[in-house]
Amino acid sequence: MSEAQPQTVDVGQLPVEQLTNLREQLENEIQHPASSLEQLIRAANQYNDSNRCLESIKSGNEGKETLIPLTSSLYVPGKLGDSKSVMLDIGTGYFVERTPKQAQEYVKRKIDLLKSNIEDVRKAVAMKKRNFEVVSMVLRQKQQMAAQQTAQAAQS
Repeated sequence: MSEAQPQTVDVGQLPVEQLTNLREQLENEIQHPASSLEQLIRAANQYNDSNRCLESIKSGNEGKETLIPLTSSLYVPGKLGDSKSVMLDIGTGYFVERTPKQAQEYVKRKIDLLKSNIEDVRKAVAMKKRNFEVVSMVLRQKQQMAAQQTAQAAQS
């Protein structure tokens, strides 16, 4: 079975109506990945925050007063308990017990994965933006040509 190859279309050959529809479609296709990009960046920032917290867990810090983050902007006072293990949220409500070092390794892998995904989404958004600009430019040119032809016909 052969794989479908992406088709290329010469946008210069499309009528104004199809160019307008294509432009709107591309504009919508840009908005979704852009919001996904923001979510990926937020997730990477949360993992970076978690990594900083994990770095502060040392055996000498047991029993010390600290602020426990409940959300990104809400902290409650607490004491650091056992520094030999942490509970790690691995998603969908599952937690595993790991050493701080193992947790840091997990967080690093997640950050690396998110960075890779962020780069992929940025490339996709950039490509769609370039396509949007090309279609917009051709559409403007065709509209200008149509306006000139209308003006010339009115003078005749």
